[in-house]
Amino acid sequence: MEIFVRFVVAFAGFFFLTRLLTRKHTQQLSKVELLLAFSAKVAMGCIYGWVFLKWYGGDDTWYFNQDSMAELDKLKNRTLYFFEDINPFLHARNLGWSKGLAHFREKLELALIIKPLAIFNFFSNGNYYLNVIAFSFIGFWGHYWLYRFLLPYWSQKKVLLFAIVFLFPPSLFWLSGIRTDSWLFFFFSLLLYSFDQLLQKKKRVAALVCLLAFSGMIICRSAFAGLTVPILVSWWLVKQHGFPARKAFLYSLGVLTLIFLASSYFPSPFNLPMYLVKIQEGFMELTGNTRVELGKLEPTPLSFIQNAPKALGNAWLEPLPHLAKGVLQKLSFIDNVLLIVLLLLAILGVFNNKGNNKPTHPIWMGLAIYAFLGYLLIGYTIPFPGASARYKAIVELCWVVWAFNMIRWKNLFRL
Repeated sequence: MEIFVRFVVAFAGFFFLTRLLTRKHTQQLSKVELLLAFSAKVAMGCIYGWVFLKWYGGDDTWYFNQDSMAELDKLKNRTLYFFEDINPFLHARNLGWSKGLAHFREKLELALIIKPLAIFNFFSNGNYYLNVIAFSFIGFWGHYWLYRFLLPYWSQKKVLLFAIVFLFPPSLFWLSGIRTDSWLFFFFSLLLYSFDQLLQKKKRVAALVCLLAFSGMIICRSAFAGLTVPILVSWWLVKQHGFPARKAFLYSLGVLTLIFLASSYFPSPFNLPMYLVKIQEGFMELTGNTRVELGKLEPTPLSFIQNAPKALGNAWLEPLPHLAKGVLQKLSFIDNVLLIVLLLLAILGVFNNKGNNKPTHPIWMGLAIYAFLGYLLIGYTIPFPGASARYKAIVELCWVVWAFNMIRWKNLFRL
């Protein structure tokens, strides 16, 4: 009974805090919409924790929650040590600047997850389902900022946009556990929203927020942060210098590809192909119930070109039905099929757009390109369908938003 009361108190407290922080926004959600969105986030976080406890022995989401109790002990009994592991100078002194800063980034990633929960543990005493409410409050802002970013460009379908951004089941599920993915989504959406504000209003505050959000993405997953660079540069060329969207994206992606391939001749940490090779090797060292055979990457342009078809197959098709184990992997296969069908309908919509029906804002092209690059990155490096589904949560959401915006139901089959 006490846990139930605490759950209600925590939910009400964070909901009203969210309402307070959003009530002055011109594009605010109604009370009903906000309650639905926040309730769905919390409910899916609880389901995520229950599923991984029951069928997967807890997984990292429960381990992070347990670690937060050790951090609470530091906070209460050895307060200075609570901040020691996020001291960059300490790591540099022990490991040298190169390895020390890399270790510092890893510590910051864990700190983003564990340390806020350690503070909330004064109230929750480490109960996962109470802590997931606090973590959902953080993760909610990823959905909210993406919604605010897209709404001015898709206001004619506000209800559909709300449903996709806040309630799309695969992304909502994978982004609701106590894991890094929620923070990555937080910073990704903040980056898009603040960059849009920077281009429109040219305020220093927006520039600082962009820098903060990009730095946050680097802390969480630097490779996905890197994928935003050509998108933002292209967007800037279109908005500030009047470049046609296709030309801007073609130039940006071309330069990015050349830099990526040419960097293979430079030493680490400037060797970008080697960085992805190390990511793949790190995943290959792990164990899992289902493993996809990936082509072993080498830090050469030829290796990445040769392995591209297999990487795309891994990202788009795995797990195949005969290899899928457990409910989550079977659902992931169904999700892959439905997404492919949706994208085919969207491509038909692109060819069937006439006149003013054709969206011209560069954000739509940017979302599609970011999603494609994200799938390619995942396909190159992650051999486990379960982990792949979680890593694809954000980029899949980009695909779905783009696809529904492109589909023209009335003239879908008029070629």
